[in-house]
Amino acid sequence: MVNMRLVRMGGYFAIIVGLMQLVGNGLHPPIPADTVEALGVIAGLSYWIPIHVVISMSYFMFIPFVLGAAAAFKDQGSPFIIVAKYLVIVGAGLGAAQILTHLTYFKYLADQYALADPALQQNIIFSYESFWPYNVALEIAHLVAIFVAVSLFGMELLRDDVLPRWLAWLGIAAGIAATVGILAGKIIFNNDIVFGVSLPPLLIWILAVGVNLLRLKPPASASAGD
Repeated sequence: MVNMRLVRMGGYFAIIVGLMQLVGNGLHPPIPADTVEALGVIAGLSYWIPIHVVISMSYFMFIPFVLGAAAAFKDQGSPFIIVAKYLVIVGAGLGAAQILTHLTYFKYLADQYALADPALQQNIIFSYESFWPYNVALEIAHLVAIFVAVSLFGMELLRDDVLPRWLAWLGIAAGIAATVGILAGKIIFNNDIVFGVSLPPLLIWILAVGVNLLRLKPPASASAGD
């Protein structure tokens, strides 16, 4: 039996996630490849901390979203759904950990660099360049996990008529596009703009899923209490 309370929770949190990611990523500036320029961007952006709080919190919102969305499907034992749920949970955890380094470690380095003497600045540059590749690896890992999960949800929607079929194809396409975008942007071009332009279909999918989950009618066999 479909738990409609859980499904509606998924719908509300889908909209929350979509809006938080839209605001956070929309306001997040591209990080230059040059270390000194990157530190300048981080130190000089007045709303650096608030947008990273928003993005960090959005990852915790992913979990009730995915649990609620998964509850809407008829086949709860589908391997697509099971794998997708675990990918989102792992990806959300890694994502929160990665974004929190921007909020703390890299913000601290950038603020110290602006005030430091030349000798200390070199040490800060070394610290930034030592840890930044690890940060990028975490970013790629958690985003690919979430993007693959979106495509898996889309594949399951092709087998299940619980939501409109166009959401299935949009989910598959959005997950693939975002995966290609993050890999190309971070590994090939080293440019955040490439990744940024691949995100809108994914955000549209999340918001559309949220709206459709909230509009979903209980199965005819469900009790009125559900």
